[in-house]
Amino acid sequence: MLERLGDVTLLTMMEVVGPIVLGAALAYGILKSRRRSGASKIETEIATRKLYREAAEEERKQERT
Repeated sequence: MLERLGDVTLLTMMEVVGPIVLGAALAYGILKSRRRSGASKIETEIATRKLYREAAEEERKQERT
């Protein structure tokens, strides 16, 4: 079935290495998101407010009809 590398199966290796790789990817993503610049944060805030404004306008239009 699965290849054997000595006494350790490939599945066992994946069960150990997989969570390590996943943890490293999560840590990288968290650290990367914390290092956003001030300009990036402001840009995100402006875009979010714009989306909320557009959604509210669309909702008002639907209520009128």
